[in-house]
Amino acid sequence: MFVVAGAAADQVNQVVAGLDLPQATSNSLFDNAHWATPLLDGAVTRLLTYGLPALPSGTRVYGHRPLRLLCHLMDLRPPPAH
Repeated sequence: MFVVAGAAADQVNQVVAGLDLPQATSNSLFDNAHWATPLLDGAVTRLLTYGLPALPSGTRVYGHRPLRLLCHLMDLRPPPAH
């Protein structure tokens, strides 16, 4: 599991939304809201919590392949090796 930094979460969420893939959601008036998008042997999830949650709100990527795909789509490159 990779936790997406808050500063990059909106960009990751926009990229995932642009893929137009099916998404599972769970949301009710007084409960946490969950979104999950399956993506290449993993998933991208978003959690919006209310109150004192066990997990903080945020975007998470599950699996190496989804993380690699998102980095490619966001045109992110590793730093050069020395």
